[in-house]
Amino acid sequence: MDDQSFANLSASGAHLHEFLLNALTEPNYRKTLPEFGISRLSQLVGVSTQHIRNLEKAGTLPAPRTVKSGALNRRVYSLADADRIRKILNIQVSRPAGSRALRVSFSNLKGGVGKSTCSVYFAQYAARAGYRVLLVDMDPQASATSVFGYVPDLHLVENDTIYDALMEDPYSIQDKIRETYWHKLSLVPAMMDLQNADFMLPIAEENNHETMGTAIFRLRQAIEVVRDDYDIIVIDTPPSMGMLCFNTFMSADYIIAPFTPHMFDLASSVQFFRMLATVMQHDPDHPLRKMSILVNRHDHSVEARRTHQMLLQTFGNYVLANYVRQTIEVHKASSDLLSVYEIDEVRGSMEAHRNAIRMFDAVNEEILTNIRMLWQEELHAVEQQRIEA
Repeated sequence: MDDQSFANLSASGAHLHEFLLNALTEPNYRKTLPEFGISRLSQLVGVSTQHIRNLEKAGTLPAPRTVKSGALNRRVYSLADADRIRKILNIQVSRPAGSRALRVSFSNLKGGVGKSTCSVYFAQYAARAGYRVLLVDMDPQASATSVFGYVPDLHLVENDTIYDALMEDPYSIQDKIRETYWHKLSLVPAMMDLQNADFMLPIAEENNHETMGTAIFRLRQAIEVVRDDYDIIVIDTPPSMGMLCFNTFMSADYIIAPFTPHMFDLASSVQFFRMLATVMQHDPDHPLRKMSILVNRHDHSVEARRTHQMLLQTFGNYVLANYVRQTIEVHKASSDLLSVYEIDEVRGSMEAHRNAIRMFDAVNEEILTNIRMLWQEELHAVEQQRIEA
C-alpha cells in the first residue's frame, strides 16, 4: 500500500466518524433508562408485590405512575423510585458502617474477552441493587464510556479523563466524575488520549526522581480521594501490559479475570497470573484480597465445555460458579450501545431476553455476594485489632 492508500482510508474513516457523531446529535437521541413494572420493583426492593400495593393503597408509599397498556393501566417505576421506597421502608443498601468502598477490577491481558461488558453489567447491577457505584474507565478504547452516552470528541475532550489525576494531581479526579442516567452510578470517562499515560508515567517518575515503581500507585492515590463517597468502585482495564493496567492491579481489592473458554485463553491465563504475581511484588502491602475467574462468552461447543472443565480442574474455587453464555441478546444490545438491562423494546424472543437477564443477574449476584463477604472480613479484622489493642 502506498501513502495515498492510507490517506484514502483516513479520509473514509473521517467521513464515517462524522456520520456517527451526527447520528448521536440528532434531536431524538438521548440515553434514558426504561421504567419497569411492579414485579421488577418487588425484586429490587425485596418485598412482595402485594405488600407494595397495600402500602400504596394505605398512603405509606407514594402513588405510582401509570401508563396505558391495552385496556389496563400499568404501574411503572424508576430506579430512583426504588431507592425512595427503600428509604421509606428503612431497607438499608450500602456498605456496612466501618467498611470502605470495595475496588473491583475486571482485568485480563487478552483483548476480546469482554472486560468492558462485564464491568458495565456489574456496575449497573450494583447500582440497580441500591449501591453507590463509581465506574472508572481506564481503557483508552472507551467502550464502557460510550455505553453511557458519552462519545469521545463529541461530549469529551482530552482533560475529561483520569489522565491529570494520574500525571499531576490525584485530587483532580473529583472534577472528572460525571453522572449517568443510571441512578447512583457515576463515571470517570476515557478516550483514546488516555493511552499517553502508558508512555508518560515512567517519564514523569524519572523526571521527579521518585522511587522506582511509584508510578504504578497513581490510580490508587486518586481513588482514595473519592473512595468514601461510594460503596463499590468498578475499574475497567485496558488489554495491555502498560502503566494503566499496572495501576489498576495495584488499586484493586478484588480482581475478576474474564476468560473465554478456548485453549488460547487458557494458555494466556498462565501468563496473566505470572505477570500479576510479578507486579504485586512491587508492593508487599498491596490491597488485593480476592481473585476470581469469570468464564465469559461460553458457546457450549465441545471445545468450550472441555476448556471450562480444565479451568475448573486447574483453578478450582477461583472460578465463579456462574458464567456468561454466548447469546445473541448481548450482541443486539451492544450494537445499540446498550446492555440487556436497558432494553425497553425486545427485538426477538421475550423469553431469550429474560434468560439473558437471569444469566447476568446470577453472575453479578455471585460477585456482589463475594463483595459482601469481603466487607464482613474487613469488619472482623478491625474488631480483632481493637480487641488485641
